[in-house]
Amino acid sequence: MRLLEEYTAEYGNSSVTMKAWLIMPSAEEPDLLASSLRVDVTSTDNFPEDIFVWEHMETMLDNGEMWDTVRAVCVAKPSDLSVYPAKAAAMEPNGNPPYYRDNFVQFRIESPDILLSTWALIKNDVSNLIKTVVQLGGP
Repeated sequence: MRLLEEYTAEYGNSSVTMKAWLIMPSAEEPDLLASSLRVDVTSTDNFPEDIFVWEHMETMLDNGEMWDTVRAVCVAKPSDLSVYPAKAAAMEPNGNPPYYRDNFVQFRIESPDILLSTWALIKNDVSNLIKTVVQLGGP
């Protein structure tokens, strides 16, 4: 893993510091077919650290077996901070996919250009999240 950048998004008295890591195919990780971007929230001030929304659900395979699927969805929206729990998927009795929030996100991305633009979009979304939440009255 190689540090790509450390970034702090802030507005008012709230901030989120993140580190973006580049994970490249190597002898230690032979199953990795493309580079990965991993973003970790390393510290916060007056803001929750769990700002990335994840989906956790079971999918039925063609052979009838159930496959546990966990995937990153997006940077949280202001309403997601109060709706989705942190660190653990909520159980949905009606069969809807459960969502939860966590303090990291990781994507496998084949193109270096797309990887860098994804990181730029994450920084922008986190900055906008903090600004909106603070303008709405705080986290």
